[in-house]
Amino acid sequence: MRKHLDCANVCIEVVVEDEILGRCPTAGGVLRDHDGNWILRFNRILRKCSVYEAELWDILDGVSLVQGRQHDRILVQTYNMEVIGAIKESLSK
Repeated sequence: MRKHLDCANVCIEVVVEDEILGRCPTAGGVLRDHDGNWILRFNRILRKCSVYEAELWDILDGVSLVQGRQHDRILVQTYNMEVIGAIKESLSK
């Protein structure tokens, strides 16, 4: 088992998939515990939107699912630096 950062109870892994075979693009992610074990997968069918917007939806959905599950620390994994910058900026206000 792979171990995530010790400071996080839950990890949100962000997944954005482009339009495939004429289906609507989807955004979603996976919640994993601190040992990397799968908790649940979530997704949302999107209409027209940018990758940036899709990743923000992923993070919002993931954080919403974690709320109320008695996890006080989360780790969000994304490779989109624009999303990371926007979140850091909003947290510093």
